[in-house]
Amino acid sequence: TYGYRRITEQLRRGEWVVNHKRVQRLMRLMDIQAQIQRKKRRTTNSEHDFPRYPNLVLDLEIVRP
Repeated sequence: TYGYRRITEQLRRGEWVVNHKRVQRLMRLMDIQAQIQRKKRRTTNSEHDFPRYPNLVLDLEIVRP
């Protein structure tokens, strides 16, 4: 997703002298918007009746590799 910040940086790397506010204004005039990244939905249902087991690895002492 390319927003005004990322486009401004790309233009500056291409040796253009631009201000981020100008890029933002021009993008608004041309009706160009970055797609907003949505949060991923959690599909796991943790409210089940299955037993929960303790984490045995937490108390594990590693002696050698």
